[in-house]
Amino acid sequence: MKKFYAFFLAIACLSCNEDYIPKPKAFLSLEYPEPNYSNTHLEALPFTFETNALAEQIKVKPLRASTESYGLNIEYSTLKGTIF
Repeated sequence: MKKFYAFFLAIACLSCNEDYIPKPKAFLSLEYPEPNYSNTHLEALPFTFETNALAEQIKVKPLRASTESYGLNIEYSTLKGTIF
């Protein structure tokens, strides 16, 4: 039985002829267009702010608080994201 294990171990060690090549490290290659900002003034807000030209929709939602507070959702459909 010991000879069987030794034979099996020898076959397993000698059967691998290919050299091991590790995979290269991968990095994300994200490319975004150049930002183009413009001032945005919404009637419901008491302030102005800059938004990127890629922003397609801005939703304003008043929040219940002891002071005047607003929630904004800025949607970027080309980037598939929303800023809350």
